[in-house]
Amino acid sequence: MAPPAAVMITDTEVPELLAALRRRTRTASSFGKGQVDSGVDSEVVVDLTPSSSAPTALSLAEEQARAEAQEDAALLADPNAEVAPDTPAAKHPESLPVPVGPQLAWLDPYLIPLLVDPRDTVFVKTSMWLSIGVLSALYLVLVQFTWVHFALHAAWVAKYATTFVLMLHCVCHRPLYRRTAPAPLHLWVPYFLAPFYGHTWETFYWHHIKHHHIEDNGPNDLSCTLHYQRDNFFHFLHYFFRFLLFTPIELTQYFARKGWYSSAFRLACMEAGSWVHYATLTYLGMTYGYNTSVLPGLMTLVLPVVLMRFGMMSGNWAQHSFVDATRADCDYVQSLTCIDNHYNAIAFNDGYHTSHHLHPRRHWADHPANLVTHAREYGKQGTIVFRGIDFQEMG
Repeated sequence: MAPPAAVMITDTEVPELLAALRRRTRTASSFGKGQVDSGVDSEVVVDLTPSSSAPTALSLAEEQARAEAQEDAALLADPNAEVAPDTPAAKHPESLPVPVGPQLAWLDPYLIPLLVDPRDTVFVKTSMWLSIGVLSALYLVLVQFTWVHFALHAAWVAKYATTFVLMLHCVCHRPLYRRTAPAPLHLWVPYFLAPFYGHTWETFYWHHIKHHHIEDNGPNDLSCTLHYQRDNFFHFLHYFFRFLLFTPIELTQYFARKGWYSSAFRLACMEAGSWVHYATLTYLGMTYGYNTSVLPGLMTLVLPVVLMRFGMMSGNWAQHSFVDATRADCDYVQSLTCIDNHYNAIAFNDGYHTSHHLHPRRHWADHPANLVTHAREYGKQGTIVFRGIDFQEMG
């Protein structure tokens, strides 16, 4: 059976490329044979006219794609793998999301030498801004909890939760700082900010990088959606509560079964250590501050973890809702793409989820170009593309 036709691909983030694309075709399903995704987006090709050199280009693309796939597999499968080496700086696109706080452009000459990719200055500036939330949380837990302050703090965390988790997502997939950067910078996002924005230490990394992208929503993926009826709310509740209550335990068992005992031990220690950290802060606030109960710790530290895990699971449920069980190993039909929406601007192009699963270490700024460049293959494979809504709205 022929794959379903994708909707017309259009996105305000790459207007000049899409204008050229629209002149040649109307739907992705009419493109015919497409290109193999090489994962290299330094040059975007929008001329869809076949050429005599196509077989050679296809062969080179296949060879490069195979090499990158092997590299990614080795990096993901080895729990002790080193991060990717520093890559040359790419041209700075003009359509990148901006920091959620002040722009601080004057910092760029000082930040860029520290970064693997100069486009990621947005992460450093966003981290600086989100540190305000950490100070607010520490005051609520250690000094004095008031409902007025908590309401303002909750509004802050709710406003920036999506941006934070997708920033964490990006820096887990690709190193933010060069290895020569001061050590505290490497710890800033995953260890200093994360506990105050709903994340226990390293759990996201071990689940998402070392598990989800290895199993790829397959039957052995603890967050696999294939086993569920995805328009059934009660199935989603089972999916969510299993993740909330049992995933740290099941993930530890998963690593142990694969023989990754050091990974299993580290995951268990970091998850347990996070809860000890929360309990210690709450105890200190009750002992030396003005708080007289565990309520400040529960509301400020524990509640965000529950809500963040609900948000992540509802997002993953939506991203992998329209899947083809007969092609469980095909990334083109195991995840969706959502374009032309506000979500991509605050979530570092997370809407391009198919592109992300095709090449997990692709830079977040390169996803729109990948969709345009390889639109033929997206249409040929039957990728579903939504325009004007995000995953939560679609879910």
